[in-house]
Amino acid sequence: MDGSWKAVARGSTGPWELYDTQLDRTETRDLATRQPVELDRLTAMWEDWANRVRVFPRPGAG
Repeated sequence: MDGSWKAVARGSTGPWELYDTQLDRTETRDLATRQPVELDRLTAMWEDWANRVRVFPRPGAG
């Protein structure tokens, strides 16, 4: 989450979804296809964090 933007994925293989929580508190309107630049920015932030804290490879994977 960054400001009012929130990116979520359903499970480890689900597609990323994007929500503006200020305008859509119940997260019912996925804006991923309408705001691809914002989605890319947030997912890149997540990937950086995941690499920094060593989320990958996932424990027990493989």
